[in-house]
Amino acid sequence: MKIFFSPHRVRNEFAESMTECRFFKIDADTFRKILEKNPLFASQIIELVIKRMQYIEERLQSFVFKNAKTRIAEFIHKTGLKKGLKIGIDECLINQGMSHREIAYLTDTSRQTVARVLNELKKANIIHYGSTKACKILIRNMDSLLKYQAHIA
Repeated sequence: MKIFFSPHRVRNEFAESMTECRFFKIDADTFRKILEKNPLFASQIIELVIKRMQYIEERLQSFVFKNAKTRIAEFIHKTGLKKGLKIGIDECLINQGMSHREIAYLTDTSRQTVARVLNELKKANIIHYGSTKACKILIRNMDSLLKYQAHIA
């Protein structure tokens, strides 16, 4: 999909939805007019852009200053906090069904490294996951995962 931001600049971007969705294309002038007439919407767009820039900065810092194991363990922990389902006292289920390749992309590592780290975490009884293509991850204890991160950092 090509996204046009101005008549002089074309960017190639892609997105993949986890659920069915619809999208609409509007030209830049129409978008500017919408922003001018809706200051609340404009501020929400600015907030979204700022959050994405912060995410990119965090990801870059993580890539530069942390090793692959730490990045993967941190990703699992953050995903558990943001999107996980709390089960019992200490357990948390990440029900997103991400493949090793998707986790690798999001942690700037290889699929093989993700598989190796997940197997290490599984052997240490910190997580459990199935062997399906897109796996769910059960974090057995969030504190143990944090200690694992601290140990490898």
